[in-house]
Amino acid sequence: MHRIYVSHSGDGGITFGEPQWVSSDRQAFLPDILAVPGKVIVTWMELDDSQGVEETVVRVSSNQGESFGEPITVPTNTYSKGGLLPNKGTWLPAQVVSGSTGDLYLAWPQPIPGQTMHQVQFQRVSIN
Repeated sequence: MHRIYVSHSGDGGITFGEPQWVSSDRQAFLPDILAVPGKVIVTWMELDDSQGVEETVVRVSSNQGESFGEPITVPTNTYSKGGLLPNKGTWLPAQVVSGSTGDLYLAWPQPIPGQTMHQVQFQRVSIN
């Protein structure tokens, strides 16, 4: 099982506190972190085999990474349940950017069923 941990530094990176586990009990992979004024945003992908879905999970800290709010889950890919892992979607994480309003924007490639091409999906995620 892969888990995502985050450590906070209050002295410019000289020392770090104890790592805190921010992901769930499911398989987590492809983490990313984004720091914007007043917020630290951690994202990663998770597999939900029971539903046949890859999800992007977002957790936001408003106190410089000392603690994080509840997970925000965005289904970003579907696949056939029970398929082999390399065939479960794209294995490409959602690209995350922060807008001027403080919201997040996620974009990810979604396979087109029966084709080798992908289409780009886009979603706004409110984190205020």
